Amino acid sequence: MRLNYIIDDKTLDTVVDDTTKFFIGENVCLSQKFNDITQATDWYQKGYTILKSAAYFDVVKVKSELKSKIQSLLTKYNSNAISEKFRLEDYHNYVDEEIHNEIISQTRQINANDLNIDVSKFLKSISSLFSRELSWESGISYDPKIIARINMPSSKNFNPAHKDVYQVYDSTGQIPPMVNIWIPICGVSQKNNTGLPLVEGSHLLHESSIQRTKAGVNFNGQKYNVNCVKSWNGEVKLSTFSPKEDEFLIFSSFLIHGLAKNYNKNKTRISFEFRLFEK
Repeated sequence: MRLNYIIDDKTLDTVVDDTTKFFIGENVCLSQKFNDITQATDWYQKGYTILKSAAYFDVVKVKSELKSKIQSLLTKYNSNAISEKFRLEDYHNYVDEEIHNEIISQTRQINANDLNIDVSKFLKSISSLFSRELSWESGISYDPKIIARINMPSSKNFNPAHKDVYQVYDSTGQIPPMVNIWIPICGVSQKNNTGLPLVEGSHLLHESSIQRTKAGVNFNGQKYNVNCVKSWNGEVKLSTFSPKEDEFLIFSSFLIHGLAKNYNKNKTRISFEFRLFEK
């Protein structure tokens, strides 16, 4: 079954299994029912904002730590990665599909301490945005770590359009107060629309206007833990937001996002994504 989306006025064709079951939810706005913590911000109506990273973490140190980690993993398979000339954006030149799958299996559960992030400072600074104390733990056995998204040029390995809250909502009927963070590391450019596509204001939609699956969907030939949103109010258009390397994107976990294909011709795009929860 083909699904078509419009990303910045460009059509993106995707495929799901013909047996995929889409459904329409209840006539309720989950963001308001479950007290979306971004309600306390002046950007709640949009559902997102872009912040300078300097007040929260040292992006140079974070990038350096990730480079060392990936380079160390790569040298098990490709001795050329030992070179001091190795750059993260050239990652795709050092791997084949088998090696890439092995690398990403080891970069999906990263701790903040492993990236030289001052966790106490980071959480305190982020918490001040919401007047709530935030934590890495959800308190309901739903504690995803930092994921390093490594997208090679023209790869079909990107998430479907989805909402992060559906994964826990569909299994428990509850949604912990949480917020999403997306940090560009390399290969992100507004010129090439290589950031993260979002649907502004989609966290305010009633579920009865959204066609979606439950978590665990076969998308572009790969199995994903997240759900797949087919349309919202009959719309399929998203806009890409590409923070600079000294910025990051923070957004409501109730916001529709995904479909972040790497349109670079010869650059790997790498970003971090994770969630924080009210303590």
